[in-house]
Amino acid sequence: MGPVTVEEAILSREFSFSGDSPHSCKICQRLVLDPGKAPTIHESWSPIPLGWKYLLARKPRPQKAIKVIRRFKYPADSESESYGIVFGLKLKEICLPSRSVSLWRSLSLSGSRCTFFAYIAHELMIQKTDEKTFQGFSLLALVTSDTVQFGFGIPDNPTELLSGLIFFQNPSRQRYRLLASIDNAAAEDIPTRPINIHPASPESFETSKRWLQTCLDTHACCLKPDGKFMPTRVIELVQVRGHTFLRLRETSGRAWEPYAALSYCWGKEQHLTTTSENLHRHLTRINMKDLPTTMRDTVLVIEKLGIRNVWIDALCILQDDMNDKALEIAQMALVYNQATVTIAATRAGGVQEGFLGDRRPYPHGTLQTDSVIWELPYRSRAGATGSVILVPDCEIPTQPLDTRAWAFQERLLSPRILEYGSLQTRWKCQGTAELDDMTDGFTNTSASGKGNMKDSLVSSIRALMRPNGRDPSAPISKQDILDLWHEVVDKYTHRNLTLSADRLPAIAGIAKQFGKLLEDQYRAGLWMSNLATELLWHVDNTETSHPKPIEYQAPSWSWAAITGPVCFFENVQIDPDFEVLDCQTTLQTDNARVAFVTSKYGPVEFGSLRVRGRLVEAELMASADFCLLKVKKEDGRYRSLYATKMCLDEAHDGSDILRHQIYLLRLSKPLVKGLVLRRNMGSGLSRLGFFECGPNLVEDENSEQLRSDEYQKDLACFESSELSTVTIV
Repeated sequence: MGPVTVEEAILSREFSFSGDSPHSCKICQRLVLDPGKAPTIHESWSPIPLGWKYLLARKPRPQKAIKVIRRFKYPADSESESYGIVFGLKLKEICLPSRSVSLWRSLSLSGSRCTFFAYIAHELMIQKTDEKTFQGFSLLALVTSDTVQFGFGIPDNPTELLSGLIFFQNPSRQRYRLLASIDNAAAEDIPTRPINIHPASPESFETSKRWLQTCLDTHACCLKPDGKFMPTRVIELVQVRGHTFLRLRETSGRAWEPYAALSYCWGKEQHLTTTSENLHRHLTRINMKDLPTTMRDTVLVIEKLGIRNVWIDALCILQDDMNDKALEIAQMALVYNQATVTIAATRAGGVQEGFLGDRRPYPHGTLQTDSVIWELPYRSRAGATGSVILVPDCEIPTQPLDTRAWAFQERLLSPRILEYGSLQTRWKCQGTAELDDMTDGFTNTSASGKGNMKDSLVSSIRALMRPNGRDPSAPISKQDILDLWHEVVDKYTHRNLTLSADRLPAIAGIAKQFGKLLEDQYRAGLWMSNLATELLWHVDNTETSHPKPIEYQAPSWSWAAITGPVCFFENVQIDPDFEVLDCQTTLQTDNARVAFVTSKYGPVEFGSLRVRGRLVEAELMASADFCLLKVKKEDGRYRSLYATKMCLDEAHDGSDILRHQIYLLRLSKPLVKGLVLRRNMGSGLSRLGFFECGPNLVEDENSEQLRSDEYQKDLACFESSELSTVTIV
């Protein structure tokens, strides 16, 4: 087999663009991104056959390097404004002059000098555009505030470029993010900065220290330590003759001092913990070399911040003493709430990984053999000339700590967070919630995973918990607070717990804060004043179903009884016939949870709910492949419910509920929703899932009348049923 030509390499994507440094050459310098010349005309792009797009353009002046043709919104309902650029540079101009090779070959050879045009050549070749059409091509760009996408302009009249309509043929599949350093003129327009690859540099620590001091000195809205509370134990940094060593310090009877708290992922089993056996040794000294990397990095950070004490659960809680664990878990919310700052090791998936190591210069996954990093000129709207770096755009990755349920509470209750992620170091507090510049690089945007909290959610909750109470200028109703609680539970249950029995303890601190705001009674994750609505929680059916917990977690009517993610229905109209008569829970009293006996927000060992409503006896026929509901009629026979569907709370293989007698309890109308119940081995009923009724649930889509008839029949079953009082446990 002979050597691979440049053209063949491009077509097979074997043309490698290597190295982390951005490419820039004389050809690239002719491609100036200049949004300042764009007219203020707004126009949506309309699709035409074959996926092409069009813009109305005017012929550029001769010798002009670029021509910005129109501002537009794409798509039309997008929030960010975009603009199109037609570069005066034709693709054939960068071909090597030769009569012995084709334009394709010439472009390929040119690409060997300029990786930008190697990329362009690849896009053209895979479209198999003929050379005659190619001669009229001009390069186009779609630019938003921080991204760019390239394509090729084809004039409607090939003899005169840019006369009439310009077709934007098959935009490149890759969108690029624009980066500009803070001292670059392009930074006036471009919000995204290059990644700070050295989070442990002196400059980085100085920036973090400035963030902390600014918050403590000037942010009246941020909670300050009260100067009274300290954790039972902290790790103390002791300076002796210019050397630093660590020791565990018991705080009882000692003067208050500022302390930091660490939020991190344990990962695998910890090799260094404090136990009853080594407590005395740790009170004397802890060898720095014995610390896992994440803890060692934390010590370095607090030392640079000028803080002497840090709380780390593995070292400050006796890991072999269940009573000590329970006592410390009970006050964990206060530990984070009163910390001067919380260090969030967001990027580390385990305690051995650390978080101060050098970062990649570009987002993970962008530097592949078919990716190009470019640097192009940029002229700001103010007229200053700078440059931007183009890196392949990608979703912001979900950080390991953002998948952990305990970390959810730690983040919400911490007034100040110094977060070390894989792309940036971020400062988060209430005073900077609306600012975009409290990072050391990249962009001030969080990942969008289901367990990730939007900055607006965090800001709203912190605003409710401000030290001087709620802002009177921004009143919020009780229903707004309840809606916020539902969003908290939604995000929280999408995260992971090592011990599923911690479902209620890991959110107890947040629940306590909401309890103060609502002035309401808390029942295993639900609020008494809104109980009828909150009983209609349901499993997020977009996620993989989860098996039944091995240990008891909560009564079946509580979302805490299962291990999977849950959601709530909003704006539900409760059935006037439905009434909550009583709801009681018994808190756990075993030694492992004794500290929660005085807290109504802790784990429960039993709960009962007594309600009255329309109850229909039914039969559930289910297997791994189907689920069919049949309602019992007055004559004792069963009728299938074709307009009623149910969703199980837990994963089942169908064997334990095959032909099982169940009960359907209606909670809402006219949009009918309710609970699926089954009788327990002992007394009372337990929740199995939820059901809803509607004409759109009838599987026969051919007859609207048939769907309506089946729906009315299902509704009649509930209306004809008698009011019943039942106890659910």
